[in-house]
Amino acid sequence: MPPVSAQRLPHFIETEIVIDLPPAQAWERLRDLSIPQYYVPGLIRTTFNTERREGIGASRKVHMKDGLLLDETVIDWREGSGFTIRLHQGDKPLMPLCREARFLYRLEDAGDGRTRFRPAMAFAMGARPLGDWFFAALVKKTMVRNLDAVARGMKRFYETGRSANPDFVSE
Repeated sequence: MPPVSAQRLPHFIETEIVIDLPPAQAWERLRDLSIPQYYVPGLIRTTFNTERREGIGASRKVHMKDGLLLDETVIDWREGSGFTIRLHQGDKPLMPLCREARFLYRLEDAGDGRTRFRPAMAFAMGARPLGDWFFAALVKKTMVRNLDAVARGMKRFYETGRSANPDFVSE
């Protein structure tokens, strides 16, 4: 069952991957909200919108290679196991026809000193039923592919310490 922060949103997708790091080490990397450009494809820079750098209310702006700027604000924080961010553009939703979008970062002990990373996305579409059709027909497949790419990138970055994102050039 999805965490409370995703339960009320009708569209939910998730994937999982096992990272060869103990959960405590994976959490130390995950809690650093300044580094997603090392593992999220297409993300080239991260800046903060708030003084707060972790926990509920922390907010960052992610700069995509195509010029798109997205805001990501932490709305749920589970110390040691993950958090949920709301995806938006300032006071507007992530995309047209989308009332709410969230990204869930979840870590679980996979045994033998490894961590299961279970990223998920949850959406509520507007203009129903057109928005629901739009999500199912056009958005979902792309989001599943993106979610898988984030999981693979995170695994590579966490295990090697090297960027898994060819679009990001370290400063």
